[in-house]
Amino acid sequence: MPIAKKINSTLIHQESQVSHDHQETQETQISHDHPSIQKPQCALEIRYYHCKYIEELVRYIRDNTRAKHLGATHHVLNILFNQVEYSGKGVLEYTKGRKRYDCFLKKDSRIIEVKTIKHMTIEKLYNKIVGVIESERSDADVLWVFYFYRMPEETTDGTKIACHYLLTFIGINIVEQERKNLREELIELVERSKEKVAEKVRTLPRLIIPLENLVMVEDLKHDLEVKNKALEEKDKALKEKDKVLKEKDKVLKSERKEKEKIMRESKEKDKVIKKMKEQLRNR
Repeated sequence: MPIAKKINSTLIHQESQVSHDHQETQETQISHDHPSIQKPQCALEIRYYHCKYIEELVRYIRDNTRAKHLGATHHVLNILFNQVEYSGKGVLEYTKGRKRYDCFLKKDSRIIEVKTIKHMTIEKLYNKIVGVIESERSDADVLWVFYFYRMPEETTDGTKIACHYLLTFIGINIVEQERKNLREELIELVERSKEKVAEKVRTLPRLIIPLENLVMVEDLKHDLEVKNKALEEKDKALKEKDKVLKEKDKVLKSERKEKEKIMRESKEKDKVIKKMKEQLRNR
């Protein structure tokens, strides 16, 4: 299965802000049959990806990147969503003069800037977007923002949730997006869409937790699992040694008792012999 279709098959919710003046929103019908997503004409869009391939993506980032910072995740997601959005036609790390762009679509002369956020909050998201919109150094036409959520272990009815990660994609058309109502639009869009995702996954919105640095968290989790396994093996080995020592102690106690028995019998014999000698002397 092509990578774009794999990722799109994990899309569980998509919502767009289609009118700033009337605060209208549009929820897009999701189709897993076609690798490209039919996007409405809008300035602000949010998507949520969850399940098997997102779990594999997280494992890939953890196992194949050494950096303990967002740069590793940024690079992987830039490559991945170039495939999802443009079928790989965007030029990554495109250099023009002294400037370098995350992704450049030559056909439309479109510049895409990519941002990732750890431990996402509305304030961080808002500042990240505004920073790009107002930056004199940025020539971006489109901004992609990515962040991860950590999912709870179980649904509200006790069913185990197999995939522990929720990838969130926010796309902003910088040319059309106005700052005027941006904060309010973000709050409304993020909170409402998160509630819908929670409903689909059968959990509570407050249990979907923003994730810290993905690579670092997963490395620490992996290291903890390795250490716990090593401690369990050491504990098992100590229990085995303790068992052997107990067996040896049991044998030693048995030998000591046998020795004490022999010594008692020997003393009894000495008493008997001494008594017999006295009787012989008295005759």
